[in-house]
Amino acid sequence: MITSESPTDWRDLQSKVASLLKGCMFDVEIEKKIEGARGTIDIDVYAEEIIGGRRYAIACECKYWTAKIPQSVIHGFRTVISDVGANLGYIITTSGFQSGSITASNFSNIKLLTWPGFQKEFEETWYPHYLARAHSLLAILEVDFGQFSHLQDDDKKQMNEIVKKAHKFRSAMQYLIDSYYKNLPLVTCLTPADLKQAREVVPEQFLHITAPKQMLEAIDAYNHESYARACEIYARNRHRKIQHP
Repeated sequence: MITSESPTDWRDLQSKVASLLKGCMFDVEIEKKIEGARGTIDIDVYAEEIIGGRRYAIACECKYWTAKIPQSVIHGFRTVISDVGANLGYIITTSGFQSGSITASNFSNIKLLTWPGFQKEFEETWYPHYLARAHSLLAILEVDFGQFSHLQDDDKKQMNEIVKKAHKFRSAMQYLIDSYYKNLPLVTCLTPADLKQAREVVPEQFLHITAPKQMLEAIDAYNHESYARACEIYARNRHRKIQHP
């Protein structure tokens, strides 16, 4: 599972579908208008990528319904896919599909998926980009917070603590993400010894995150918090001159 969040309405479903595809490095547009053979066609989510110099396009129909999707929707969408020249079409729903819908999609370039199923469809494409993004966010903590030899003693001690804590967190999270990115939450898959070590350098909430997208958001928030604390310290000492060696 890429994200633990469920759509709250049809616009949110569109947004989440688009966000997932962007995470797979597609160029994505929401509510795209395309001139087709029968006039202007509205596509809920349209995505393109270039593979070996060739364009590959998919179109997504997002249905935030409580009732199962009837086959008439599939027949209509098959026409849309043909008109806009998409390689593949997805109908993503929060409910399910009538048996006739499944039959209507057979031997076509349309896939019928629930929101969890859509996530599963793109996991293998999404995960490598997730790992790259996670390492990029963690690498930010490798950057020096600046010179702090000029800080007053108490603030210098606080800055040293922030830097040490951030670097320990980075090292631990790089290992944990690389090793267990498909097995969240961490609290359920680490050995007791590893869990004890992790708790010494990783805030508890990270051990209970259930999906990788939320892990990225938590790391980003951790970065912002660390730098915000550093900025407060520098602001208190802005009147002091940096001491050059």
